[in-house]
Amino acid sequence: MTAVLPSDTRPRDAVLRELRGGDTVADVIGGVPAFGPRALATLVWDDGVRHAVRTPTIFGRNPGAVPGWQVAAVRDETLSLSRTHFAIGGTLGTVWIADTGSLNGTDIVRDGEQHRVAPGERWMLRAGDILEVGDRRVSIEGV
Repeated sequence: MTAVLPSDTRPRDAVLRELRGGDTVADVIGGVPAFGPRALATLVWDDGVRHAVRTPTIFGRNPGAVPGWQVAAVRDETLSLSRTHFAIGGTLGTVWIADTGSLNGTDIVRDGEQHRVAPGERWMLRAGDILEVGDRRVSIEGV
């Protein structure tokens, strides 16, 4: 397999043609330090914003710092998200979500059924899950 390095000057199409055996660009660049570790999951917000979760992350309107965790501030004009609303963590292939005691709660829509995530309870995420957090909706990709 040919690695794609940031200094590679070949045309992108030439590099992509060399990928074989089901490798994706994400597989190839995941181990390249400039690109960092592979994402545990990708969140796609209802406004189109994408967020790759690579390490345990706390989401909310204005989450405070917690040692060992990333924080992600989420746009929320209606103030329906709590300051610290939910957390996502885990390992590649095993990703969980936990509500952090938010006022409006966290729901998972899976296979057409809605499930409430109790504060502190961990739910395993699957690709295709929809999170309903306050007035916002988030699609889960790439778990």
